[in-house]
Amino acid sequence: CIRTNTKKANFPSVTLTKTKCKAKRTARRKAKRKAEKELIKTGGENVYPGEVESVLLTHPNIISCCVIGVPDPTWGESVLAVCKLDQDKELTQEEVREYVGSKIAGFKKPRKVIFVEEMPIKNGETDRESVKEKYGS
Repeated sequence: CIRTNTKKANFPSVTLTKTKCKAKRTARRKAKRKAEKELIKTGGENVYPGEVESVLLTHPNIISCCVIGVPDPTWGESVLAVCKLDQDKELTQEEVREYVGSKIAGFKKPRKVIFVEEMPIKNGETDRESVKEKYGS
């Protein structure tokens, strides 16, 4: 939003331009749309995968995870967590569900948890699209 030849702001050396401000607002909207695209709607409730992932990553035995929505005949979509565990550590699906349920709302806890040896990585991050293709049916 900063430029040097239009309307003066409170600071004499700084001026604002409408076009640059609009471009920044548009960029912010595009960033939000990605989160909405990943939004899981389960039984009329909204679940953001990032929120569930952040809780899962606080568990000492989970190294990485990816949370996706999968079709569910009753709820429309349900939450599926794909987790990679620390070496020589074991967890059950019920332990993970109880852990998440103790930290956030019950409808956000994963209905199913899949444990994997390797998580698909793309550009240094978990490849969400690969996880959806492999486990999201």
